[in-house]
Amino acid sequence: MKKSTKAALLSALVFPGLGHFYLRKLLLGFLFFAVTAVCLAFFLSAAMDIALQLRAGIESGEIPLNLLHIQATISEEIASNKGHNLDILSGMLLFSWLAATIDAYRLGFLQPTGDD
Repeated sequence: MKKSTKAALLSALVFPGLGHFYLRKLLLGFLFFAVTAVCLAFFLSAAMDIALQLRAGIESGEIPLNLLHIQATISEEIASNKGHNLDILSGMLLFSWLAATIDAYRLGFLQPTGDD
């Protein structure tokens, strides 16, 4: 398998930045890895906040234990105060993932071929 293909697959299917690490472009790899990890951490934090609020609402009886009510509550919570931030985060995450994949392929294509 070509270096460019392997690097792109590592960045696309495993985690952004890993293709750069494979190509020994450590600074770029760390940059893509860090941006993606921070975005994912914020997503997890927002999901945990919503889950904890949902649990508290169910335990207090404010939210009935009904799938449609739970789904509506989650949608309202995302739309109310976290929706804009999650849109920005998802855009950054998608951009980082795609940029890392394309850049890893480009760098692998430009590197001279050698024995792996």
